[in-house]
Amino acid sequence: MRTSLNEIRSIEIQLQKAEKNSEEYLYWKARLLIDPELNAKVKWQEKAYKLIRYFGRKSLKKDLNTLHQNLMLNPANKHFQLRVREIFSNS
Repeated sequence: MRTSLNEIRSIEIQLQKAEKNSEEYLYWKARLLIDPELNAKVKWQEKAYKLIRYFGRKSLKKDLNTLHQNLMLNPANKHFQLRVREIFSNS
């Protein structure tokens, strides 16, 4: 199991690197070409990152909509709503 965690860590480091022309990066790309299993693991890791970002954005959007509902549509916040409208109507 430890080897698996080390491999995941190695994949994470390579996916997050900004220096795409270093010798280490070129070595990594060569490993991906000759090791189809590693290449598949990298693809799955990339998919996992995309899903995490997607669901993170979805969750943030839900939280922002809840905040908007509370602040801008709740009659208890009438003073706040008027103040915000006043700020943006004077622009």
